[in-house]
Amino acid sequence: MNWIKVEHATIGKPEIYDIADLCEMSAEEVLGHLLRLWVWADQQIESGTQSVTVAALRSVTPSSRFRDACVVAGWLRYNDDTRRYTFPNFERHMGKSAKSRATAADRQKRHREKRNGESVTVRNGSTVTRGEKRREESTDPHTPKGACRVSFDTWWQLVNNKIARPRAEKAFKAAQKRHDLSQGEWAEIATKLNDHCRKLVSSGASAIHPATYLNQDRWTDEVSDNNTSGTVEAAVIDFM
Repeated sequence: MNWIKVEHATIGKPEIYDIADLCEMSAEEVLGHLLRLWVWADQQIESGTQSVTVAALRSVTPSSRFRDACVVAGWLRYNDDTRRYTFPNFERHMGKSAKSRATAADRQKRHREKRNGESVTVRNGSTVTRGEKRREESTDPHTPKGACRVSFDTWWQLVNNKIARPRAEKAFKAAQKRHDLSQGEWAEIATKLNDHCRKLVSSGASAIHPATYLNQDRWTDEVSDNNTSGTVEAAVIDFM
């Protein structure tokens, strides 16, 4: 399948503007360079564990400054020992399996939208669609759905690294749509974020922004106690 997965929201991601600031480029220029890089990776790389040399990336990136900015943003990872790059979250967004999942998800979405428009019942002589029925059920005061939903203000109080609150709030709300989590689980995510920031700072790196942490679902990472010294531990952001 000769295509890559790019979402409508990609151009508005904070990391696009972070790279633009670091490289003194426009957001549109950054997106163009990233698309070229991602297409190349999709064509040349089999898995996220496969690493590539500096020379290989030099042919598809405008400068070392751009590559460094991608590392800071979390869209590349560089190993000082091997002097090679890897692509975080490659399996989530690239390769045949990722494209098959994206195609299946789009097909299921269209199917749900079609079903929502179908008439399913008659009430008092009126036909009601599935979508209308669900909306009625969601407004039922006896429906427990969302009763334990955590507010951003509550979660924000648990976070130590309070940077870029507007972006963090947007990322928090997006994460709530992706994950149905309890109050305790959100508290645990804040604790993991605080621990992650503390480890980064102690190793001499900059603390990760809460928005980046949430956009990447970083709390799901498998944490190893044997991180290779000298490896840039960058925030692994959602590729698109």
